[in-house]
Amino acid sequence: MECEATVAQGSSILIKRSVVYEAPPGSSSITIHSFWLHWNTMLYRRKGDEWKKVEDDSCSWRIMDDPDIDVNVSQHEDFTSLEGGEAWTLSYTLDTTDMGDIPRGVAAGDVFRYRFMGVELDWWDWGGKKEHAETTVKVPCFIHGRVVDPEDNGGRPKLVVPASDFVEFTIV
Repeated sequence: MECEATVAQGSSILIKRSVVYEAPPGSSSITIHSFWLHWNTMLYRRKGDEWKKVEDDSCSWRIMDDPDIDVNVSQHEDFTSLEGGEAWTLSYTLDTTDMGDIPRGVAAGDVFRYRFMGVELDWWDWGGKKEHAETTVKVPCFIHGRVVDPEDNGGRPKLVVPASDFVEFTIV
């Protein structure tokens, strides 16, 4: 992960996160359900000599009872194909305004740490977009959820994306 070391109070900070497929060039490509790489982050705020987890006080829920839907893994935005040594990169902002991602009541000098906590991917397979031109999986009707079929990833071993190092920034 990367970000600037300082951010002006009331503005936003650009976060850049990359996941690299650590395989030599020429290795078999891989296709992953990259949706889960967007989530599972944690923000901490320094209070004295301790780091305190910033709790997310937002809440949301929904009830969806429509049938699961088929998506083509070579065409859907939540699936990514990578060659050996290639990176999947996500850039987004954290908002430091009172209604944003950073808690209310921040002041100049407040220090935060942020990290991706890692994730076990629910679906992956060898091969790129070309090899998966006809591959479909079932996802919940709201699309942004775990692959429900095949539920065991076709018997392939679990693929874990490890946690990132912390990035740290100070409000100025």
